[in-house]
Amino acid sequence: STSRRQRQMCIRDRYIEAEQKITMQQLYEEFIEEEAPLTRKYTTIVRYKSLYRNQIEPEFASNYLYQITTERIQKFINYKVKEEKNKMSGHSEQGLSAAYVRSVYNFLLVLFALAKKKKYIKTNPMDDVTPPKDYRAYGKEIRYYTQPQIEWMDKRFQSTNLYTAYQLGLYLGVRVGECFALRFSDIDSVSYTHLTLPTT
Repeated sequence: STSRRQRQMCIRDRYIEAEQKITMQQLYEEFIEEEAPLTRKYTTIVRYKSLYRNQIEPEFASNYLYQITTERIQKFINYKVKEEKNKMSGHSEQGLSAAYVRSVYNFLLVLFALAKKKKYIKTNPMDDVTPPKDYRAYGKEIRYYTQPQIEWMDKRFQSTNLYTAYQLGLYLGVRVGECFALRFSDIDSVSYTHLTLPTT
């Protein structure tokens, strides 16, 4: 039909080699196995894997790149932002933080930039996606976790290998980069009460 031919022409115009049918999962695996080890720190790669597994994979993994449009990505980001706003207004105990939503958006930028570099796509759908507001835009008021939120996080992290890192952050205020850069030599071996944070 005419409409079908028009869609095919649109795809050919936008995607250089659409017949390859590269999925988001394939793109992600290529990035993690080939690109990331050469260009990213270990802690960044760990964070990327978590972002993909928890957020991007459920939504996009099985889709071919040509199926992931600007409109669809924008709806996905907007939904994540809505989860954040619900959390901040007290309507959700398990909402995403604004900084986390921004991280999801940034990783999508990275993945589609690779797709463009590899010529899997002709135009980048992320070019016209409106980014989520920076977490600092939500105001300068001090925000803190409620006891139910802490209990939920504690339960969530207990079953992972990140529990120690979570406890260091919760009780000592250690940032993620500082935590994963720690060595045994940074701990006072006499009293075990003093911790010297490495420069990150």
